Amino acid sequence: GSFPVVYFNRGRDYEDLGKYQRAIQDYTEAIQADPDYAIAYNSRDLTYRALGQFPLANADDARACSLDSQYC
Repeated sequence: GSFPVVYFNRGRDYEDLGKYQRAIQDYTEAIQADPDYAIAYNSRDLTYRALGQFPLANADDARACSLDSQYC
């Protein structure tokens, strides 16, 4: 199976490097591996915001909040 934390951590690394599209790909892989991975939705939300993709960011923000109230 997939290991969502590996994708998540790599996504964080790409985000830190300013490689937002690559970060989004990895956060998406993490979410596909674990659809309830709240922090991955939160991180993808913030990355979409950095790219100005607000409808996608808002959807991820809502999903993260629905999974874990710390993201509300």
